[in-house]
Amino acid sequence: MEALTRELGTIGTVYFLRQFNNGSGNWTEDRKKELADVTMETIEKDIIALRASGNTIFSHENIKEIH
Repeated sequence: MEALTRELGTIGTVYFLRQFNNGSGNWTEDRKKELADVTMETIEKDIIALRASGNTIFSHENIKEIH
């Protein structure tokens, strides 16, 4: 895991590991339920809060090119 994270970055590691999981259930219906109460206002507030916290885990800078 350390080598994967070091070489691929956090997000790249997640993408890599997801290749080996077929998943289960109905992804589309699950997402509809999970996001039913999400509005543009809540997304905007979350983005502002993330930026204010200094959290860069979801930054494009953490995604390394995979070729």
